[in-house]
Amino acid sequence: MITKFRRKVLNDFYRPDVKKQVAELQNIQWDSMENHINRQMKNLGEILEYSKSIPYYSTFLTGIGVYSDPLAALKKIPILDKKTIIDNGDLFIHSGIKAKGRGTTSGSTGIGLSFFYDDNMLNNTETLTRFFRSWYGIEIGDRTLKIWGRPLRGYRSKLRSYFSDFLRGVKTLDPWNLSTDSLRNSWNQIIKFKPDFIYGYATSIATLAKWADLSGLMYSARKLGVKVIISTAETLLASDKQKIKDVFNCPVVEEYGAAEVSIIAHECIKGNLHIASESVFLECVDDKGNDVFPGQAGHILVTSFINRVQPLIRYRIGDYGILLSTKCSCGRGMPLMKLTGAKIIEMIKTENGRIFSAEIIDYINLALMKNSKIGIKQFRVTQKDLRTFMVEVVPDKQFNEKSKILFSKLFREQIGENALLVNFDVKEKIDPLPSGKLLYFQSEIT
Repeated sequence: MITKFRRKVLNDFYRPDVKKQVAELQNIQWDSMENHINRQMKNLGEILEYSKSIPYYSTFLTGIGVYSDPLAALKKIPILDKKTIIDNGDLFIHSGIKAKGRGTTSGSTGIGLSFFYDDNMLNNTETLTRFFRSWYGIEIGDRTLKIWGRPLRGYRSKLRSYFSDFLRGVKTLDPWNLSTDSLRNSWNQIIKFKPDFIYGYATSIATLAKWADLSGLMYSARKLGVKVIISTAETLLASDKQKIKDVFNCPVVEEYGAAEVSIIAHECIKGNLHIASESVFLECVDDKGNDVFPGQAGHILVTSFINRVQPLIRYRIGDYGILLSTKCSCGRGMPLMKLTGAKIIEMIKTENGRIFSAEIIDYINLALMKNSKIGIKQFRVTQKDLRTFMVEVVPDKQFNEKSKILFSKLFREQIGENALLVNFDVKEKIDPLPSGKLLYFQSEIT
């Protein structure tokens, strides 16, 4: 009864246009790949033409006919990274469009980025979420278990979030504390809640599944009847994916996206990632910015068709991937991709035996970004031992001793260990790790 009520309220009153948009995607998903690509090129031409009215892009697009050859016009725009957006600020904003809100992200690099979004982007995110989940029989209002972190926010934001969770039938569990006691507590809540599906961080879900297996709880897990488990934000290792599947006896799939561009691709039942080609265009380039051939790995560039207040075009998202020219055996014509070398999150361990996903540091970064007086442009945390952490910091002019105190306070609060030693190394530049990756956390604990 409650689920039916939720479903009606969300369908009829919450973003009512989304229901129609989902139906359209469900109808065209079976089109040929050629038709999908043709629509993608049309949408690419439209966003490029639109972006002529945005100061940064107009420099490269003015006087160019984009519709006849959208790809050629696209290549006129330099590859975009976070630093360019930060340095040029308002040049990326359309002055005639009112922003619905402002988002923040740091991804895996520790470089914070604030961006504006419009109502179109919110609608699109909701549309894609419902559409992709419908592949697994998930309907709006179904009981959702989220093993997901909430950024540090004010009271009103938290209240709105709790109300939204209640309306949607969502229960959110702490993904950070992965100690035995915390996992046992989470498991008891899961059994009581009886979710229709599970969504969250790969590391947290995998750790929970392994604990349930070792605790002899596989029968209880399977009895839940979970329809699907959707992993996001981190790389899901094949071994972990199989373990989760064995424990819960249901499909385990990956969602690929980013806050600043929404959902990029989603895995189908055949194990392939389908690009959300009605919403984005992807490129794969080498270190010099040259296109690589289909089937070869490269840096992923994203062009979003949706956000009209601050479009991101040829945006280097920080992941490596492969664009494929083959069609999926599931029958959908949406283009395919693979991820290679995306985020694999390490663990933070403490003297008291507590274990956390290092993804928690991302939320500390988001909190820092909301306070412009902190003065931290970029950082990387290295765990030296069970008690000691070294924080490499690239400062701006606002950085001072108070910045160190606030960062240390946030870090200790999130970990729940007041005795942690947090040291700082201020420098002009943070070099990549020997692997070539610029991650926000590394552990030297063997």
